[in-house]
Amino acid sequence: LPPGKLKYLTEIDYVRHLALVAIIEQDGRPVEIGVARYVAGPSGDDCEFAIAIDDAWQGSGVAGILMLSLIDAARARGMRKMEAFILASNDKMIKFARQLGFEVRRDADDPGMMHAVRSL
Repeated sequence: LPPGKLKYLTEIDYVRHLALVAIIEQDGRPVEIGVARYVAGPSGDDCEFAIAIDDAWQGSGVAGILMLSLIDAARARGMRKMEAFILASNDKMIKFARQLGFEVRRDADDPGMMHAVRSL
């Protein structure tokens, strides 16, 4: 990874940038199976989230646990709105966001993207 990207992904401050990681033990070693993160916007009271789950663990409930924990953490840190941009073809993610209470609409600037927003 380029140094700037590595710094961004590893130097979180737990307020403006938070990452929650799901880890299991496999063959005596820790293995990351999912990560959910948010980064605060310029106003400091809204944030954008992203989530990634290992293919083998999709549908297991890990994503829901991570996202509910991330939503709680963002709310506790003063965030009032959480959002994400989702590929319009990603039906599973759109359904997941809606199940979590996000309002999902086509992005006005890019018809290939959906915009998910939830008040915290």
